[in-house]
Order: sequence, then C-alpha cells, then structure tokens
Amino acid sequence: MQDEGEKVTECADGYHLKPISLYCDNNCKTTVCTKCAYKHKHHELFDFEDVYCAKLNKSKEYLATIQQQINNKTQQKILNEEVYKIEVQLHHETQLDIINKHFKELHDQLHFKELELKRELKSYFDDNTESFIESTSKLDYQIQKFEQFLSLHQQLIDSSIVDVDGSDGCQTRQEDQQQQIEFLENFNQVLREIEKRDGLDFLKFKAKLNSMESEIQTMKLVQMNPRNVYLYNFLNNHELERVDIINNTSESLKNTSKVTENNSYCINDVLFEDKLYHMVNGKYYTLTVKPFCVPKFENGDFYFQKNYVRRSAVFDEAKEIVYYCVGFIDKVKKGIDIYSIDINTMGKKLILSLNDNVFIDKIYGGLDKTKETLYVVQSDTQTLQTRIDIVNLVTKQSKCEIVLADEHCAASLLDEINEKIYIVTAKGVFGLIVYDIKTSKVTKLADPPLALDNLKFKYFKLHLNNNIITFQYQYTDPDYLFKYRIYDDKWDKVKIIKIVK
Repeated sequence: MQDEGEKVTECADGYHLKPISLYCDNNCKTTVCTKCAYKHKHHELFDFEDVYCAKLNKSKEYLATIQQQINNKTQQKILNEEVYKIEVQLHHETQLDIINKHFKELHDQLHFKELELKRELKSYFDDNTESFIESTSKLDYQIQKFEQFLSLHQQLIDSSIVDVDGSDGCQTRQEDQQQQIEFLENFNQVLREIEKRDGLDFLKFKAKLNSMESEIQTMKLVQMNPRNVYLYNFLNNHELERVDIINNTSESLKNTSKVTENNSYCINDVLFEDKLYHMVNGKYYTLTVKPFCVPKFENGDFYFQKNYVRRSAVFDEAKEIVYYCVGFIDKVKKGIDIYSIDINTMGKKLILSLNDNVFIDKIYGGLDKTKETLYVVQSDTQTLQTRIDIVNLVTKQSKCEIVLADEHCAASLLDEINEKIYIVTAKGVFGLIVYDIKTSKVTKLADPPLALDNLKFKYFKLHLNNNIITFQYQYTDPDYLFKYRIYDDKWDKVKIIKIVK
C-alpha cells in the first residue's frame, strides 16, 4: 500500500493510469490500459467495448439459469435450516439429555449403593452393639454372683470352726442346714460361671470400594462421521472418480499407473486423512489423494489362506483399524471371517469366524464405536432372506440378532447415534426398511426412485451425512445421486455436476 502523497507509477486492480481500452480474456480476466499492456505481452487482448457488448449479449443466455440458481439456493437455504435444526440443534439437545440422564443414573446408583452399604454397616453395628450390651450384662451378672459367693463364704467361715489337719478332714459345727444348701448351690453356680467363655465376639466389616477413575477416563465424545464425505469409483484401470456427496460434484483423478487388476468399482474404500484404502481379491491398494497432486497407488497382498467371495470393510478412525468381513465356502459349509487390519502396517489378525447358518451372497458391516460392537448384515439370493449378527469386539463373541424373512438386502447402513440399521431391499423393485436395534422393530420406508432389472444390480454403498442417506447406483444411473431424507421420509434424485480441470 502506497503512502499518502507518494506518486503512483503502476496500475493496480480496479485502478489504471491511462483510460481503459483493452480487456485480457485469458486467465487474467481483467481490464487493461496502454500503461499496463506490457504485463499482458503474450496474452490475447480484445477491445474493451467489444468485450463488454459480447458479454452483455452472452449474459442473456444465463438469466434463466441464474434465476433457477436463486430458486435452488433459496430452497437449499430452507433445507439447510431444517437440517441444522435436526442435525445440530436437536442432536446437541439429545446428546445433552443423554449425558444428563446417564450421570443422573450414575449418581442415583451411587447414592443407592451408598445408602445400601451404610444400612448394611449399621445393621452389623447394631448387632455388635447388642452383643456388647449382652456381654456387659453377663459380666455384671457374673461379678454379682462371685461377690455374693465370697460374701456368703466369708459368713460361713466366720460362723464355723474349721479344722483342717490333713487327717481328720473338715469338721463344722452344726449350722442351719438351709444356709449350707444355699452355699452349695452358689458354689456350683460359681464353678459353672468360671468355666464359661467370657470373650466378646464382634463381626467386623471393611468397605470394598472400587475406584471409578478408569471408567471415568474412558468417557469421551466420539466423532460419528467425517465432515466431508467422498464416494470413489474406478472408471477404468487408470482413472478414479471422486464424488462429493455434499456438493453433488465429481472430478476425475487420473493416475499413470494401473489401479487394479480389473475394472471394479471402489466398493470397500476406507478414507483416512489423505489416503484411500481399497481391498479386493485378497489384495489391498493404497491411494494418496493429496490436493494438487497426481494420485499415487501402492499395492500389497494379504496372503489369505482362503478364497473369499464377498467382502465388506468398516473403519475405526480412533484406532486406525479396518474391520474386514469376508465370506467363504469351505466344501459345503459357508462362513464369514472377521479380520482386524492395521492401516499403518496392513498387518491382519483374525478376530473370529461366523459359521452358524450365515449368508454370504451379500455382506455389509457396521461399527458402533461407543459400544465396540460390529453389526454384520448378510443376505441370501435364493431364500431372499437377510440376517443380522452382532459381534462384541471386546469379548470376541457373536450372536444372531434377527433373520428377516422375504427381505433381500442390496445394501445396508448403520446409524450408530440412533441405533438403527437402514437396509435397501431388492426383490422385483428396490425398497427401503429400517431395523431399530433397541426395539427389534422393522419399519418400511419410502421406496427409492429407481428401477430394478431382475436383481441385476452392482454393489452400491450407502453414506450417512446430515441426516441424509446417499448412494450412487452405477448400473442404471451413474450420473445421479439418490438421497433419502430421514427426517421427512422423502427421496431426491440429484444430477452430479462434472468438474473438468
């Protein structure tokens, strides 16, 4: 910025030293005068008035488009407000309610446990106090008996002439026989009291209190979904398409090296930071997708001992682990192996196998990170059934949650916040159902606006973002995104805008 009074010697944006006469229509897109024309020496310059008139006439072609954009943006603004109310405000309030309820329950449980322990301790205290009082009364009674005996004994001694010489024994003079009988009874009673155990028996208890520090430290907020969601498709062996499901745009990421062994859609992709992990046919492919850089692929082999026919990958960002669910047929037996794969080393570890009447025609995984639970959704094309298994990743145990008869799953998605599984069904036509994990209830939703041709459909993956489920159907509509609005049970079919660079 020039100081006040300093002479201006160069043209700047929006300011020229000479009258504007030219226009640079190259990347500059700016006005030019005779003073600054040398800066555009190798650019194609046009007469400013001619450019203005041409642009003015050209702009008439965009009036309808611009007006449509105004309408679209207005509708998007309204939609954004609805999404904000549900995804931000309502979600915030819901999570606050959950946190308040959880800690209130913890407080109540602690308070009830505190009262229970104190009541139990007071009960033992009362028992010990009663024992103490009984023991004290017993001792008072014994002392009284001993004192009475000593007193009686002394009286008898004083009133008797006893001569003990070792030979004649004990001779007493004649006394009242009743007094003698009383003495004998007291003496026998004293002997019995002497033989009694005089100890005081108390029950002592110590409170066993477990520290909750470790449990408290594990309480945290877990991010449910990334802010920017991309869908990746392999268009051919040297080209990758990246679809932005938020902005409804796509761009081609070309690579000089061969991407995969065959033309396959990127259905098991895991995106973490600037890397895309694709797993297929026992191999893995790592693609670096840094901005302004040519995508770079690296590949490796998992060296599985089995030939897997179906697969699904679920990513835990916090642990940087992929849970890889793969189906197999061993002679006549079907099964699903579940591996954990470290994305830093690509080392694999078998967690457990599902072998009890599982389906392997379609396999989809869903991870509840807060509960460390994996949901494995499977379907069978012959029986048109769908099965959901729950895998506890801590105990490494599994159980069949439910088998949905006459519901063939084409794709599924776990909403871990609301504990629901959305399932796109395919039986003559596409449908959409939701399974509520908490209530075990299945509800039919609005059908997707696309046709199904004799169950001939390629794998497609569902994405959840801003309370909207999105997927791309490559078989018939590769240029569109299908978006289901959860909050009003409606579908949108949105044209994908191709970005050419």
